[in-house]
Amino acid sequence: MELLEAGEPGNRSARLCFSESGAPEKGADGTGYYTDDTRMDCKLRYQKAGIYFALVAKSQSQHRSAGIWWATSTTMGGNWYAAYEPKCKGETIKQETPSSNYVSHNDWVCRPYESTTALHRYKFKTTFYNYSWNFSYGELEISHGY
Repeated sequence: MELLEAGEPGNRSARLCFSESGAPEKGADGTGYYTDDTRMDCKLRYQKAGIYFALVAKSQSQHRSAGIWWATSTTMGGNWYAAYEPKCKGETIKQETPSSNYVSHNDWVCRPYESTTALHRYKFKTTFYNYSWNFSYGELEISHGY
């Protein structure tokens, strides 16, 4: 408290850094139809929940039966790029190709960032793939500050 009252120059920037609210939540959704009865449901999010912050890409393979969409097991993955800057820290850039991150389930989830530190800015884009169908949904992107 004494340093704040004394007006030390370093403290002002620390107060500004920790007092900012951080980047807003954003999301993008897309659905790619492989056939009339098979599709990929794709989502991209910057999530904020209490003290938890994450960039998340998620896709699910689905098959329609009796008018209802059900999850179905296939081999999926994604090609993603994430650039982000947590509050009061430096920028990080990560990317991954589908050949190194695929799964054989009904859901594919990728979290290039998850922490208790909010992001100041971010850019996150993903191309979703279903290898069982030899199908790509296309690219979704969310960003703030880039």
